[in-house]
Amino acid sequence: MEKKQGKENIEGKRNMYGIAMTVNAIFFFLLHLTFVGFTNDEIYFIEYRKQFASLMEVIIDRYLTDSSRVLSEAILFFLIDKPFILWQIADTLICVLICHCLCGIFVNDKEDKRNLFCFMLFAIYPYMHMGSAGWICTSLNYIWPLATMLYVSLCVVRRARNEELKGRQTFFAIMAGIFTANCEMSATVLFLMMIPAIFFCVTEKRKKGLEIAECAIGAAGLIFAFTSPGNGERTVMEAANWMPEFFDLTFFDKLRLCAVFVFEHFVMIPDVIFLLFSLLIAFVGWERLEKTEKKVISLLPLGICLIFTGVYFVKDFLIGHKTNYDFVTPSIYLTDAKTAFVQISELAGLFVACTQ
Repeated sequence: MEKKQGKENIEGKRNMYGIAMTVNAIFFFLLHLTFVGFTNDEIYFIEYRKQFASLMEVIIDRYLTDSSRVLSEAILFFLIDKPFILWQIADTLICVLICHCLCGIFVNDKEDKRNLFCFMLFAIYPYMHMGSAGWICTSLNYIWPLATMLYVSLCVVRRARNEELKGRQTFFAIMAGIFTANCEMSATVLFLMMIPAIFFCVTEKRKKGLEIAECAIGAAGLIFAFTSPGNGERTVMEAANWMPEFFDLTFFDKLRLCAVFVFEHFVMIPDVIFLLFSLLIAFVGWERLEKTEKKVISLLPLGICLIFTGVYFVKDFLIGHKTNYDFVTPSIYLTDAKTAFVQISELAGLFVACTQ
């Protein structure tokens, strides 16, 4: 009996964080080895790069004609000149950073088995999405800013826990914030995320220098994106190719279309991550909430997921006899009662799901 108890104590002191990070690194490196390098847009970028004598010339031209994401563009045009294995290693390290941040934010205990859950939560993401426009350019625009944004979040969360950051951690947080803010989407999230963080520091009478700096970096990133001539040029080009009606739409039309498209992409078409989060909310709510009405509310995201996914399955597969999942742009204008009903119900579902 004593030997068994001693064995359990030893197991309880295992470095589960270290195990999760090791498994994460091995898993994603092996996954990356299955990717075939330089595809889609990257083939175009390789030829495009040959037109310029230096990396700086490429970045300036891209800034003026296509994109404000000068930092990720610089890394992109550096990597496409190198063997593909260099990106495979670098992107694996980015995946390790994401897992590290998730463990630090949500677990913060090296011996806790939930560190493995953080790895699994990240590993279920269909990483093949990163190959849509080319492995390097897609990951640089989405996964890398996510990783740096999570690192900033981890530093802010540690400060909220009264943990002292070392000088190099603060420096890395600022550098991570700058890279995050160079992508307009993550810049928006960074800016909005720092507002409640600053408010928390004020109410708790804590130092708020890092939070203010990150908020300012996010705001500067948005200003840089909005004033970039390349972004304006690209908007005109993309709208002409994909949605000529874009410039006639009001702000609320654009907001509606964006919200409906996101809802259809992640809820109506089966999505493992959204289903998992819905199940977690339902499970935790049903176990911990005391009032019946609150228990019912915790089931709403799961109900929305099942109902809308079921409608999609019946309408497009059983009735429409589709053979594959596809993503169709929602109707631009609400021209009839049926379209209006569908989009309004989707907006309501998105609002309810997000407010849980």
